[in-house]
Amino acid sequence: VAVIDHHRRAANYIESAALNFHEPYASSASELVTELLQYLADPTDLLRAESEALLAGIVL
Repeated sequence: VAVIDHHRRAANYIESAALNFHEPYASSASELVTELLQYLADPTDLLRAESEALLAGIVL
């Protein structure tokens, strides 16, 4: 289980996740995913629909 969250930590927060990326100052979870992708993926591997979904999550 991976937790990628931009909200403040709640009482029922998942502490035992394999990946826990929590940044309450981020504008969206899409922003956090985009940041992770810089280190984990080749940008040319993203599909157009995936790129557009991430952009929409950041802009809207």
